[in-house]
Amino acid sequence: MSATGGAQVGSPSSALVTIVDNDAGLAFAFADFSSPENVTNAVITVNRINPNTGTATVQYAVSPGTATAGADYAVVSGILVFTNGESSKSFTIPVTDDQLVEGNETVFLSLSNPTGGAQLAVPSAATLTIVDNDVGVMFSSAAYSVSESGVSATIAVLRTNITTNTVSVSYATGNGTATNGLDYVGTSGTLVFTNGQTNLTFTVPIIDDTVI
Repeated sequence: MSATGGAQVGSPSSALVTIVDNDAGLAFAFADFSSPENVTNAVITVNRINPNTGTATVQYAVSPGTATAGADYAVVSGILVFTNGESSKSFTIPVTDDQLVEGNETVFLSLSNPTGGAQLAVPSAATLTIVDNDVGVMFSSAAYSVSESGVSATIAVLRTNITTNTVSVSYATGNGTATNGLDYVGTSGTLVFTNGQTNLTFTVPIIDDTVI
């Protein structure tokens, strides 16, 4: 701002004008939702942004990411109706608590076809992560290698997902092309994972013979 005629510019000499958006938008509350596998329903929230007067609707739908429809979750779709004054609505996705150790899996969420003068806002697409709650025990590798001159082979077993309880697993060796008593010493036993343990090992003694 500048002045003439002997006037001086006082303070403040600059100002800010805020243009208040009057366009209603419909969007997911988050771009990423998560839900434990052992809940009955995952709750998904959609918000109406800016004016919440009048009635507005929006369609929602889900589609498979890494999760399998019908096995990990139930397919749902529908219409959310925001009545006068409502700024938040929710829908649920039924989640299946299976007994498979499969890791976290995803479901894609989408909004479409807003009405009532509303527009889709960001995010109009989101992801639901179904958090696996099944405890898994597995070898750290599908194959191990050890020199015949080694004293023993060390085999690692891992526990995944929940690690706050005590679980056990039995192990045993069996002949492949190697022969128990000639090439190795057969072994078996039980590994016990206590609270917080994720990695245990056992050893297979190796016999160093002179046969090619």
